[in-house]
Amino acid sequence: MKRFAPLLFILLTVAMLAGCAERRIPPIERPEGVYAVAGVTSPRYDWQLLAGYLPMEGKGVSRDVLTALDATVVELLAEHGVNGVTPPANTRQCQEIVTFENTSGSRISALKYWVQVGECAKADYLVVPQLLYWQEREGSDWGVDRPAGVVMDVYIIDVNSGRLLARRHYDETQRPLSADLGNAGRHFERGGKWLTANELARYGLDRMLRELGL
Repeated sequence: MKRFAPLLFILLTVAMLAGCAERRIPPIERPEGVYAVAGVTSPRYDWQLLAGYLPMEGKGVSRDVLTALDATVVELLAEHGVNGVTPPANTRQCQEIVTFENTSGSRISALKYWVQVGECAKADYLVVPQLLYWQEREGSDWGVDRPAGVVMDVYIIDVNSGRLLARRHYDETQRPLSADLGNAGRHFERGGKWLTANELARYGLDRMLRELGL
């Protein structure tokens, strides 16, 4: 009987950890109307944010990263069955127009800027994804010198009323299971692998969009 004790302990431990899945926030009831999704932006300064603060001011990411994240948002919305939404490829034109129109005047608030983008896109609601921090993985699926890290926000702005309707926040720098037992379920869900920054961002965007009813 004694020789089965270690095996039984391991099985019980695995079962307990598998049950430690992170809590999911129920999705909000999404208002009906015309939706547009802004292209993902990477603010460099706190005044460009709709809420919160940057982990590190003055640091941005490449356009290639933002373009890849735009595609990820479009893919996820399709997977979630969300149709009839103006995609980032179209909304980016409005972002450029509004940016140009405000270059000669005084600085406007981030909220006012995005409301103007939503008006240009003829949307009732504008979905605004913002990338606040990006750290690439150094290593492989099974071992790293530096893990990937991503911090993102996704907002829904009520364009007609000019107010922020909802916000979801995602902040994760991946850690080994031994240092993150509270999220053991997440490790098992990912197959115990070290994710790339793109994979981590996809995970976070999927969660945030679902919580926003998208």
